[in-house]
Amino acid sequence: MTDALFVGGTFCSNQQWYGVGGCGRVARDRDATETSPGPGSSASAGAGMDAAGLNRLPREQFVEILGDVFEHCRWIAERVYDARPFRSVEELHAAMVHVVNTATRAEQLALLRGHPELAGREAQEGVMTPASTSEQGRLGFDAVPRDELERMTRLNRAYREKFGFPCIIALRGHRSRDTVVAEHERRLGNDPETEMGAALAQVFLITRGRLDTLWAAPQVGRG
Repeated sequence: MTDALFVGGTFCSNQQWYGVGGCGRVARDRDATETSPGPGSSASAGAGMDAAGLNRLPREQFVEILGDVFEHCRWIAERVYDARPFRSVEELHAAMVHVVNTATRAEQLALLRGHPELAGREAQEGVMTPASTSEQGRLGFDAVPRDELERMTRLNRAYREKFGFPCIIALRGHRSRDTVVAEHERRLGNDPETEMGAALAQVFLITRGRLDTLWAAPQVGRG
């Protein structure tokens, strides 16, 4: 697979541009995802990645750039390719959300199950994707104190046993672990259908933040 981004009229290596491999192309440093500009900002309107340049990319390179915005789900970028052209990050994200909403239940569950638990095994072992590492690391979920880790482990176990997937929370909307834990506990009271909808809604918030970060990356996708 070609590992390239469209930069200043030419293609360059993702590893060369971002300094990382794998899923981290949307998060170049620890805080990139969490500090991304919000909707309506100049960055989210295309100050970095250019819609016209993105629309011109062949399928393979389009998927290479956007394939990891949704955790471990490159099929979303593959399917959304045929919905081009996109005029903005808002249109692109809406199209990706539509792909998820019209996917099979099994595909939606696979998407949810691909996310790491908060302060879970992946965080403790340092094997999360760079995007998730950035998101959890900002609030210290990758290095919580022992007593807090025990509490999170109990919450994660109870949640997964009830719903069959990890608790997913868009951390960019939180300033401390306390509010995240409170949200985790509150959602344990949901019924399965309500919680699946809530989890997907959080995924959409997370992925919008990741797209905003990618959109703001200087020169990426410009033609």
